[in-house]
Amino acid sequence: MYLYTQNDSVNWVDPFGLWKRKSPQSHVWIAESGDTLSSLAAMAEYGGRGKNWRCLWPVEGTEDHGYPNIIKPCDKYDASNLATPAPGAKSLIISVAPDKTAGFKTVFGELLEELRGDKVADKVKTDSGQGGTPISEFIVAGHSGYEGMVGAFDRLKYRFTAQQLVDLNEAPSFLRAVKKRGPVRCWFTQDAVAYFPGCNSDEVMARPFAKNILRKGAKAYGTNQLTEFSNGGISYNWTDSPTRYGYFASSPDWKNRAVWTPYDATW
Repeated sequence: MYLYTQNDSVNWVDPFGLWKRKSPQSHVWIAESGDTLSSLAAMAEYGGRGKNWRCLWPVEGTEDHGYPNIIKPCDKYDASNLATPAPGAKSLIISVAPDKTAGFKTVFGELLEELRGDKVADKVKTDSGQGGTPISEFIVAGHSGYEGMVGAFDRLKYRFTAQQLVDLNEAPSFLRAVKKRGPVRCWFTQDAVAYFPGCNSDEVMARPFAKNILRKGAKAYGTNQLTEFSNGGISYNWTDSPTRYGYFASSPDWKNRAVWTPYDATW
């Protein structure tokens, strides 16, 4: 029992004869008799949810013996997608509103990219490597309240929605897993945070994103009122004054404003 709690500091082996770690800092695991992908994904280190086996990758010559149900001793699987923090994870910050991009850059910095709304889903697919380089921070800023995130003039025609990502989903297969590609749920880390700065984005973006895209442990944040990010701060409609927007000039704490409604992923 002592060896188990210490993760066997000599050989990095589970003394009960289950998956053994290839090396101390590695997320590659070597199967032993009776092991399953679900049992690897269910380890507490990786969140304890067996259904995340979809985001495990066969490596180092591991063959398909009947994926995902048949795993043979000495098969090797990479669990880095399930780690928190996940190695190789990245940020993706996008503006879908050309009329706001300059202000958004002041708030979100030079990492911000300008992109048409209907191109965002494909950008996520590419940048995440479909799971090989999952996204840990995701921000899509623009106009909202139109069943998605949209630009100033294109409105519904070029919107970004959670459903567009769902539509890109592909079932897990060994051939895809070898390339470190998984279903859409694998495209974001287990501790990912997603923000949708725009007017009333909570119900139209954050809620469906948390429900249909993210895995348990991740959060999506949407705004619960008319909101604007510009000139280094966040403004929102908290009075009926002639100026319409109350203004906050301090940008570093924009995540802490009362305008946000958080949604926890439950999958």
